[in-house]
Amino acid sequence: MDFIPGLTLSEMFFHEIVKPIMDRHYPSLQYAAALIGRGSEVLGLDDETSTDHHWGPRLQLFLEPSDFTTNAGRLKELLAQELPRTFKGYSTNWSKPDAFKQQFLIVPDGNKINHRVEIWMVNGMIKHLLGTSSPDVDDIGWLSIPEQGLIGFTSGKVFHDATGELSAARTKLQYYPDNVFRFILASEWSHYAEEAAFVGRAGARGDDLGSRVISTRIVYRLMRIAFEINKKYIPYSKWLGTLFVQLPISLKLLPVLADALKSNDWRARERLLCDACLILVNEQDRLGIISGSDAKCGKYFNRDQLVVEVGDIIKGLKNAIAGPLKSMKYPIGTINQFVDDVNLLTDPEFSRKFFFFKRL
Repeated sequence: MDFIPGLTLSEMFFHEIVKPIMDRHYPSLQYAAALIGRGSEVLGLDDETSTDHHWGPRLQLFLEPSDFTTNAGRLKELLAQELPRTFKGYSTNWSKPDAFKQQFLIVPDGNKINHRVEIWMVNGMIKHLLGTSSPDVDDIGWLSIPEQGLIGFTSGKVFHDATGELSAARTKLQYYPDNVFRFILASEWSHYAEEAAFVGRAGARGDDLGSRVISTRIVYRLMRIAFEINKKYIPYSKWLGTLFVQLPISLKLLPVLADALKSNDWRARERLLCDACLILVNEQDRLGIISGSDAKCGKYFNRDQLVVEVGDIIKGLKNAIAGPLKSMKYPIGTINQFVDDVNLLTDPEFSRKFFFFKRL
């Protein structure tokens, strides 16, 4: 059986199977259909390996609140009775969630299908993925939302949208508003500035392993900046490199970063990281995000270590911020910039509670 990408499979499943059922039984119902949320197929990055869990004929139907209250339960039961047992060679029946909330395609053991045509309200999905109940988020609120949820909500594909509500919400959440964008970018440049000199400092003391670890951390920060100046949400680590190479700037940046990671000479590493940093500075200027920084590679104070001085960039970004973010003591960025615990970042409601508890 030839592999069918999950997003394509789900779109076919909707048009060939689910929509005809909806048309027969609910011809006047206004709804949206999509595949969004979690899963590699939502990003278009699935392959045959992805089919072993949480993958198969599935999608979401989004009802208006009054219709959800009236019809969600009956619609779920109707689909359980009328969906075929297989579609394009794949079972449509799913196991119950395991201890890790994963589900698997299994052969049905009765007449009803335990399907994954999930019934949602738009704001319910926003709450599920983002921890907030509305697409209208204030500047501080944006900082507490795990980026993986934002990627999930705005990626995938909408197959049908009779009300326009889902598409409108996805447009609102497509990327951070300008104040938040500048705040996040200032944070990332600050993280670079904190460690840039340590590549050479550790190397000069004979700590080659430490220098390599710091180099890797800086490469990660520079990759994040590349996503940010192109106004793209940053995926979690599994897909970071895969989506990075889709950025236009990666044509210039990738060879330099790769050489920095491969180098056995700490002096070469710090020069290459400066080169990569300047590529990003020039791209920022070209995009009109900030200009006039006059950044260049030079010595850290009078030490024999090379860095790019980005203080003017950070200052310029912070000066361009309006509203409550301007008064934040430190440009800490979003929760993704200072937390990497998977449990926290995949639980958006807890993530928001954590952020607002810790915020000073």
